[in-house]
Amino acid sequence: MTLHHSDTTGFDRTHTRVRPRFEGCNICTWIGFKHVMYCIEEAVVDHFRAHGFGPRELYEQKGLCLEIVDSSVRILHALHIDDTVDIEVVPSPKAPDGVLRVAVTLTVPRDGKPLKAVTGYVDVLFRLDDSVVTPQPASGEPRLAPYTCTRIRRGPQRSIPDAGLATARQAGNPPLDVRRAGCR
Repeated sequence: MTLHHSDTTGFDRTHTRVRPRFEGCNICTWIGFKHVMYCIEEAVVDHFRAHGFGPRELYEQKGLCLEIVDSSVRILHALHIDDTVDIEVVPSPKAPDGVLRVAVTLTVPRDGKPLKAVTGYVDVLFRLDDSVVTPQPASGEPRLAPYTCTRIRRGPQRSIPDAGLATARQAGNPPLDVRRAGCR
């Protein structure tokens, strides 16, 4: 893990190296989407660990749950089972209000040069938890306060007709039934 100078959010850019899990091979040696997301999740969690906000410590000491509430990625080139994937995590200024967004870029070595394989973002919130497992009432963390809530609001699960979704995608707009997560 390497850290670089921080931006306006106060979080440094980080780099994490991972290898996709063998279980992720689903077409020859290609890694499936779910396992690409596992690599990204690991890098995002490492990003917060590098800044002193590991999920275990956050929960046990501060009563905060690190929650990934949204993500969007684009696979430009396939990841393969034996790839060493470099994942850069950078705080993004384009986050919705009250959400900590990080941009992710995955590169893999190809022909002796790094190749950008995946780009996207991950949105993170920190949920205060007052369960009996936490040693004290949820105390929070000042640096994470803008991204902390007591409850994560998720849209109701609904069945969306395929035709409506396809039409909305073609128009570039998600259907009204699709809701982003946020704090309440």
